[in-house]
Amino acid sequence: MRLYPIPVPAGAPPWLNLLLLAGGIVVFVVLLWQAVRYFRNNNNADDDES
Repeated sequence: MRLYPIPVPAGAPPWLNLLLLAGGIVVFVVLLWQAVRYFRNNNNADDDES
């Protein structure tokens, strides 16, 4: 992985890098999805008050 090296123990199998990268992407997507859901739900509540 030359773009963003993920530190793994020496002698670890190469698929471990891909597994860690996939896990990081999943965490990022879930956080983004939660943020979008939060702001969509709260935006509707603000419109009702005025």
